[in-house]
Amino acid sequence: MVVGVVDQFFVNLKNENGLIMKNSVGIQFNKEASGRAKSVTIDLKKHGKELQLFLKKNGAISIEDEFEKKWAEGISGDELVKRVQLHINTLTWKK
Repeated sequence: MVVGVVDQFFVNLKNENGLIMKNSVGIQFNKEASGRAKSVTIDLKKHGKELQLFLKKNGAISIEDEFEKKWAEGISGDELVKRVQLHINTLTWKK
């Protein structure tokens, strides 16, 4: 599914003449030795936001996936208290 969605993304990346920007800065098309298309490398610093919005719009990325990822990175209140106490104990106190 994602491959078809990414193909559609490139159809939407058209220049003012309606041509797909195959030589666009930040987009590199990779081919096999036979010349058959193999993959595309996209500079996410340049095109990341557009690609992310496009993938969300087409259902390849959901808001719930992002929430679950951030939730998994979180810590409990008890863990926060332990980390803060440990940090406080490492501070050098001046009298």
